[in-house]
Amino acid sequence: GYTDRNDPDIIPVGVENALVLLDGEPVFKNGSMIRTNADGYFEIDVPIGNHRIEIQKSNHTFSVGRWPASGNFDFQTDIIGLKFYDQTTRTLI
Repeated sequence: GYTDRNDPDIIPVGVENALVLLDGEPVFKNGSMIRTNADGYFEIDVPIGNHRIEIQKSNHTFSVGRWPASGNFDFQTDIIGLKFYDQTTRTLI
């Protein structure tokens, strides 16, 4: 998966250190919570069956922060290329 800022007027920048959730719970690997890397990418193993993936980061709002957008998806094979969009903005003074 990949997290990105959904704004055509800026250069795409991945969202680092966003928490990855499976069915509303943090995903762990080797005892550590999985988070997006410095480029906004992540990879998780999802068990076969109905699940959803979400992205969260403190003080951030995602326009697309859940996949699928509603309900669950029946995972039977690998899914590649999911995108999640961060719409957070900041005012600089």
